[in-house]
Amino acid sequence: LLSQSLEVLHLLGVMGSGTLLMFVPYGWFVVYWRTHREEVPLRSVAARSCLVCMALALGVSMQVFGSAVADAPTNLCAYQP
Repeated sequence: LLSQSLEVLHLLGVMGSGTLLMFVPYGWFVVYWRTHREEVPLRSVAARSCLVCMALALGVSMQVFGSAVADAPTNLCAYQP
């Protein structure tokens, strides 16, 4: 039970910090854009929105398909010390 709790807290910290680093500045940008539309080009809004959508799609795909990935590294180095 303790290890599961620690794993959940670890995932929350790792994903939570990345989420905050991505969405807080985007939220600030959206608020600024809403109040200063004539100063901010529409292509900047589109580019930032595209970046956020791609990050969301990556996060969702990692949650959905993450368990389907087989981690089997291949040793390509013949040198054995």
